[in-house]
Amino acid sequence: MAALSFGTTAPCLLAASARPPSVTAAYTRPRRARLLTESARAAAGCSEQVHLALGGPGEMVVSWATDNDATTSMVTYWGADGVGLVARGRATAYSQLLFLDPNLVEPEMGLPGATKDELRRMQDTRAWAHDPWTGRRGGAWNDGRKLAYGLADYSNPAEIYNSPVLHSVTMARLAPGATYGYRVAGDARNFSFTTPPSPGPAFPLTLGLTADLGQTTVSAANVDRLRELLSAAQPHAGVVLLAGDLSYADGYYARWDSFGRMIERLAAEVPLLTTGGNHEIGNAEAWVGYHARYPMPHAASGSVTNMWATPSTGGVPHHSKALALIWYRALTWYSSPSRPLAAPDDPRLVTGL
Repeated sequence: MAALSFGTTAPCLLAASARPPSVTAAYTRPRRARLLTESARAAAGCSEQVHLALGGPGEMVVSWATDNDATTSMVTYWGADGVGLVARGRATAYSQLLFLDPNLVEPEMGLPGATKDELRRMQDTRAWAHDPWTGRRGGAWNDGRKLAYGLADYSNPAEIYNSPVLHSVTMARLAPGATYGYRVAGDARNFSFTTPPSPGPAFPLTLGLTADLGQTTVSAANVDRLRELLSAAQPHAGVVLLAGDLSYADGYYARWDSFGRMIERLAAEVPLLTTGGNHEIGNAEAWVGYHARYPMPHAASGSVTNMWATPSTGGVPHHSKALALIWYRALTWYSSPSRPLAAPDDPRLVTGL
């Protein structure tokens, strides 16, 4: 469809970052995949981390992040007729104490997400944790020599993560199997998506599937491959099922932002259906970042929590449930007699644990 433009939004372009070429060869173990860096963040005041999720029938939810609250939670979208529609939503933000896991600097797989020197500098409070007249040390004084792991010190502002402003808007009255363009406030880029088809003859229906994605160069290559496969899917592409363990932030919460930048090029075009895993609750994550950033269509499923959802894509029911990680056992599916999980004779059932 033709790219349409509404308004006079100033350009907000992501800064390009060089990516090393990927080389694979039979029977050769690749070198450790490096973690992505913060070099691809959006310019100040611009929207980023755009991603889609299914809403209720005829709905698509778009979420994104901004570094300030001056950007409105508004989306302009249009169909083949080019008539612009406007939807408004809500914005939220959250703060969390960092949790420093030794795996951040000495991972079992992949390269470190931070260095010990970086963390020591963060924990070093000598510049301010003292009385400037007497020189007496305050209770937050720390010379940073001994790196402390675990839950961070609340008295050190550098160890408190403040999220960007997180916007969520529902685009409604969408026709099945139709292509729409859209643009979020604070961004000059136009994105597009195709809604899932109606139940019935619109098959084959292609679904993307991944899990334990993380954010290394290998993760980015997998995202690119999924985008390539789904863009070529005929006649219909549905959703991407991400079955838990999304960002591997693991208490170093800025990695939720770098993950959102990495997956944007896929998730801004194809809706994600996610479920939480141990990396969304452990290391003081406590579901906070996951729930704030990846809302699932639980309300349309009759569920009272983002932990359970039973959406349907083109007649294929999906059932996502979070994992109770303390005991490593699955919770109960959300269901009711009025919302059965699937017809007894319907084999098209996708579950995500």
